[in-house]
Amino acid sequence: MLCREHEQEVNNQPRRSKWNKAKNHCQNFSQWFETRALQEDVPDLIKQLSRGPNSVAKRYFGYLINRYRFHVRQRDARRKTQNSGVTLVASTTSFASSKDKNSIAADLTYYGRIVDIVELDYYGHFKVVLFKCDWYEVENDVYGLTYVYFNKRCSQEEPFVLGSQVPQWFYV
Repeated sequence: MLCREHEQEVNNQPRRSKWNKAKNHCQNFSQWFETRALQEDVPDLIKQLSRGPNSVAKRYFGYLINRYRFHVRQRDARRKTQNSGVTLVASTTSFASSKDKNSIAADLTYYGRIVDIVELDYYGHFKVVLFKCDWYEVENDVYGLTYVYFNKRCSQEEPFVLGSQVPQWFYV
């Protein structure tokens, strides 16, 4: 709800390209959200979320969530089992370039490995587990097989994902 409200405010700005509006929405939402949540009569959960997490976080080498046992890649390196592989299907809007006027919405599948596990505490109200991942380039062949290129990283500017959002993935 608040995300759409901010997007509408940004889209109502005259003489800006769709690309600049989308960029503005991504870059300024968190500051706008914090201010907006404190002004309105919103649920306490939203107010706590808008304050951001406590500055002290916990780090883990392994974590159990959604019936999966996840490990960081470093821990997997010393074991015969593999518990650091993840995949994520993300709905995204993209532009071919900054001059492109038409955005394209698509579901993209990302493949990666967990390099860090962080638990954020929102002042005792709730906790959120984030996985910091290395995401990799992929290619699908004519037989429908997906090749993951571990020597070609992608999406390095957005390494974090909610632990509850990803299923475990096994790489052969």
